[in-house]
Amino acid sequence: MTRETHPWAEAQVELTVPRRGEITAAEGSAARAGCKRAAPTRSDAAAVRQLAGIATVVTVALIVVAVIVHLIGPAIARRLLGFAFPPDPPGLRAAWGIFTGNLRLAAAPLAGARLLQLADRDPGAFRPGRALLDAIIATILVGNVVVVAAGFGGYGMRMIRYVLPHGPVELAGYCCALTVYTSARTGRARARSAWRLSLATLVLLAFAAVLEATCAPL
Repeated sequence: MTRETHPWAEAQVELTVPRRGEITAAEGSAARAGCKRAAPTRSDAAAVRQLAGIATVVTVALIVVAVIVHLIGPAIARRLLGFAFPPDPPGLRAAWGIFTGNLRLAAAPLAGARLLQLADRDPGAFRPGRALLDAIIATILVGNVVVVAAGFGGYGMRMIRYVLPHGPVELAGYCCALTVYTSARTGRARARSAWRLSLATLVLLAFAAVLEATCAPL
């Protein structure tokens, strides 16, 4: 005894069963989509590690130079620096001036990173420029580290209390800007991470400026 099957039912069965080639193509598309989603995550993790490394190096350099200055000649450092420590914060109106002053320092590595990204189209032609950018960024960084660390070494706890609470926030903003530059310099810059770090630089420096303008030193 045979059972008849309606042709429309057979068509429905064929439509609901995917072919082997279709399965493979779908799996390949899903894998490629997964790789695209995972790539920014790996890039962001690398940027965070690089940021932590830069912050560690800068912090250690500040401590080492401060200790050396404190041991060798704190009085000389105070005479050369002549820092003033006003007891009261300048007020919220001064926040913009503080922010723009700090932003000028962070603008150097951010602008350098942008120049490096533009020069990636012809790396060989910009080779002398890369060395010049490195020298400029290193000079700015070392100069500021020496001045701030000399202040710590010369004034001790007075300086430490004065830079709290805005100092660590300000340092984090500068380290974000340096991370953008070092990522571009090593060829590992990603547009998404660079924009996030640049935005973080602006936000952190603005927040630090508000803290410095409104919060009394500890």
